[in-house]
Amino acid sequence: MSGRGDLERLGELVAELTEIHGSVTEDELARARAEWPVSPDRTRPGRAALDLAGVPVDESGG
Repeated sequence: MSGRGDLERLGELVAELTEIHGSVTEDELARARAEWPVSPDRTRPGRAALDLAGVPVDESGG
């Protein structure tokens, strides 16, 4: 994916998935971060998309 439009679309898709799946646990987030390629500026688009979509992250791990 490249560009802001792609990131916004990914955020939309994550928001749709969250409606079905529920909040994301820290374990799920860590797995997604590990599987997501690091961008040239060393950011993690996976987390950026979650933040952009306003997806709640369950930091209790449960």
